[in-house]
Amino acid sequence: MAATLRWIGRHWRAILLVLALPLLLWLAALAGWGLLMLAGALWHGFWLLAAFVRAALPG
Repeated sequence: MAATLRWIGRHWRAILLVLALPLLLWLAALAGWGLLMLAGALWHGFWLLAAFVRAALPG
């Protein structure tokens, strides 16, 4: 028991990293998805604005 507690005491940072890694990966994926959605909204918003401006122009 004492040896186990000593081992945990020496490696607590690595243990926390391994436990937090799935959460960190999920957050990174969520941020990437959000950036992708933002890029898509800007892209489509630009073309929609361009279509409205073109329709409003005479001729």
